[in-house]
Amino acid sequence: MRNSPQMLSATNSDQRRRKKVALKPGFSPLDWARLLKSGENLAGVDRPKLLTHEEVQKHNKRDDCWMIIGNKVYN
Repeated sequence: MRNSPQMLSATNSDQRRRKKVALKPGFSPLDWARLLKSGENLAGVDRPKLLTHEEVQKHNKRDDCWMIIGNKVYN
């Protein structure tokens, strides 16, 4: 009984348990849901900007890397 599979798996899962982190006010999942439903522009820009491949190629540094995936530019 002591070495049963159920006992062993429970012991292993206890060892791998994630450590919880306290969230600061304004960063809980409910705060994010409320922000999404607010209707505010969360993109930070009024309208999308059209970029050339040359403009994207300029951003090739480790701390400033842009890439194109599916005709969209990601920073």
